[in-house]
Amino acid sequence: MRIRLSSRPLISSRSFSTDVKEMTGSSIHKKVDLGRAKITVNFKGKNLNRTVTGFEGQTLLEVAKDNNVDEIEGACEGTMCCSTCHIIFTPSTYKSLANPSEDERDVLDLAVGVTETSRLGCQVKLSKSLEGAVIEVPSEFRNQMS
Repeated sequence: MRIRLSSRPLISSRSFSTDVKEMTGSSIHKKVDLGRAKITVNFKGKNLNRTVTGFEGQTLLEVAKDNNVDEIEGACEGTMCCSTCHIIFTPSTYKSLANPSEDERDVLDLAVGVTETSRLGCQVKLSKSLEGAVIEVPSEFRNQMS
């Protein structure tokens, strides 16, 4: 008995992820746009001034990795068990975000230079309210993964 498999791809949503671990050594999933809004943010820090574009729904860690912003490490690859994606927002931008979870607050307690407007980049998703936001990247971080 022969079973014939269709060569047509089965796509059931407007966006999908591809695992780029084999290509880059990182398990961060690179988002591919299929109709989502593009959002531009500005990462600033010591020796850093980059304007980058991502897609609505991506985390800021994913956007940083996709745009080679190496100053945001993301050692735990977005699993919220380190603080190497610690970022700082302006007060007005911070107010536009959803409140951090208790788990995120616990991890932020381990970060260097935490402020009242600190968040983890792996927990903040791009939305239209972040368009043009200036995001400070601290010059130091503590990697609990190593």
